[in-house]
Amino acid sequence: MADPWVFTQLAGERKVLTLADADAPHGRPRKAPIVKQSIKVRASEDYYSGTPEPTRHIFGIKLGPWDLNGRYSDTSRAVAGYCQKKLEFTLAFVADAQEVLIEWGDQIRARGLIEEFTAGRESPQESTWEMHLLLNADERLAHYAQRDTQLPADIMTTTYEMQSMLMQLTGWKKPDFALKGSILDAVSGVLDALTSPFVALNNLANDIQSFERALLGDIKRFRARLDEARQAVLTLQDTVSELTVGLAVESQRAQEQFNFTSLQADTATITNDMLVALVKTDKDAREAERGKTKGLYTAIQDDTWEAISASVYDGVATRGEDIRKANGVPSGTPPELGALYVIPV
Repeated sequence: MADPWVFTQLAGERKVLTLADADAPHGRPRKAPIVKQSIKVRASEDYYSGTPEPTRHIFGIKLGPWDLNGRYSDTSRAVAGYCQKKLEFTLAFVADAQEVLIEWGDQIRARGLIEEFTAGRESPQESTWEMHLLLNADERLAHYAQRDTQLPADIMTTTYEMQSMLMQLTGWKKPDFALKGSILDAVSGVLDALTSPFVALNNLANDIQSFERALLGDIKRFRARLDEARQAVLTLQDTVSELTVGLAVESQRAQEQFNFTSLQADTATITNDMLVALVKTDKDAREAERGKTKGLYTAIQDDTWEAISASVYDGVATRGEDIRKANGVPSGTPPELGALYVIPV
């Protein structure tokens, strides 16, 4: 099964556009390459008197743009209205004008901007598409961005560090300045919401111990908790950064106002450190998850876990439960039409 193309916005609403199976870029109709990658050295060239050889000044590299081509079709998905809905989503995705992370299995991992998307509508059910991407960074170029493939042997260390950071934020619970009641309640509520995902992360880390030995389903749950924690940290960061002395502090005493601004600055530093740790841990988890993933599968009409197993494991239908568990789907719940499921190795 071919790897899907995944485009993840790095800001804004952080939407995800997945192009898999029949939706994916292809080289047809002339059997052209799926994507052409190019790199160019940025340099100036000068000729000085007395020598025929040029003097070149190197300023780094420039990545060439990518052009992808594909097709959306109701027929390929056996879903009425699929082509129109996919086009509407893609057009809105591009209109958000956000930098995206571009991934294609182990072949491509890059960051860039979808500069242009063109739909060639042939009918309400069929449309070709063309996508022009401007590249900011290609992380697969060893000399441009070294890929870190080392996985931590014990993720308890990381979660312990996060718990320690969390403890440093308790100054908002009993501040040494007179914080207005409504503001205190708001900040306390955000801190309480922050505690839950970090406790869950710590419990999962205690069970997993090592990404290398963890089951695929456990890693997926761990990454989901990481995302919850990240959202909670961002909420706290936004809440605290928007406070002002006049809005938050009851007292007019200079010392108390200074204490407030100091705690506000410390919180900004701590939450930034937490976000860095969360991103690094998610990268480690993602690399481990990729190593345990055979591929991805999009569910079709009347699919069962056994049918999916037979489809992806060369006729072996007995691994349906493995697929369900790997995707965190409750027992007794069938595959959802059009849903994308990871297939464990």
